[in-house]
Amino acid sequence: MVENLYIIMKDSLPKVSICIPVYGVEKFMEKCARSLFEQTYSNIEYIFVNDCTKDNSIVVLRQVMEDYPLLKDRIHIVEHSQNKGLAVARNTAIEHAHGDFVMWVDSDDYIDAKTIALLVEKQIEKDADIVISDAYRCYPSFREYVCLKPEFCNKHYLHKVLRGETEHWLAGKLLRRRLYTEHNIRAREGANMGEDFQVYPQLVFYANRIDYVEEPLYYYMFHNTNSYGHTVSEAIQNQRWASYEVLEDFFDNTEYSIDLNYQKLQMIYFQFKTYVLNIGLSDTYYQMLWRKMHEIDNLTYKNYPLFKRMMVHPLLRENNQKSLSNSKKNLMRLYARTINAVNYALRNTKSHLRCFHIF
Repeated sequence: MVENLYIIMKDSLPKVSICIPVYGVEKFMEKCARSLFEQTYSNIEYIFVNDCTKDNSIVVLRQVMEDYPLLKDRIHIVEHSQNKGLAVARNTAIEHAHGDFVMWVDSDDYIDAKTIALLVEKQIEKDADIVISDAYRCYPSFREYVCLKPEFCNKHYLHKVLRGETEHWLAGKLLRRRLYTEHNIRAREGANMGEDFQVYPQLVFYANRIDYVEEPLYYYMFHNTNSYGHTVSEAIQNQRWASYEVLEDFFDNTEYSIDLNYQKLQMIYFQFKTYVLNIGLSDTYYQMLWRKMHEIDNLTYKNYPLFKRMMVHPLLRENNQKSLSNSKKNLMRLYARTINAVNYALRNTKSHLRCFHIF
């Protein structure tokens, strides 16, 4: 079918801007770039945003570019004068993109050679504003198939995105650029962790049609220990809350507010687990989680999975909001480690299965 697409519509195929923020990915840059430059689809421009990377990522990129001289005029490297963070790097890419559609690729990931062709084919067939495919999460010793099939209706799908019941990645999706430009959708400067979570639901909200290619085309690498997703600190976690607040404002007084309250509890759960494991979060941060936990309504709490309620329950039981007692912290640490061990085992043993959800 891809071949037919080229024969029938060769002169009217939509232009796709592949946008790639670059920072600290020297070890991964070559594989990423080659996967982009070897796409079977031809009407592509490439927007690399150098966010003042301190390593040789751009040197590696330019070396790879030499092997693809025919693409020279379609590859653009935008230079930031200073490091501005991932959120601004994404905004910069949108400002420099000229395609009908945008696709994000993180510079430590890579994509299948037929990714753009298959997504565009589906977009033309259905006149979709967003086209999604399945993906792989790639770990050092195994990879996990991630089914990203959206709901039959945009509204139901948006509910699931906001509740964290399906992935909210920007990467790997074909997105109509007009959704960004007509609705002035941009990431909040400084909120680099969770910046995709603050943007993607807004795109879904405005999309008229979302469609799907049932094939794993995006390879999401969990090897880069320098990425935002592998960094734990109070500053990084505060950026997650800043991203959450963007959506809290956007969906205020709508039917989606209850989903955001559920997502708030999700964030408390994961961050409290991090706190009891002594990974980068202080007693001062615990006090903030204690306050946020007491903002959760009873219905949201009762509908939360039992094993997760057991994790966050001390935040409701404790009257002293200054810190968690050592005995209780030790007990919760044991429980958190058990949850993580079961989670890892499920990922490993079920990594070949499709459409399962990990907690």
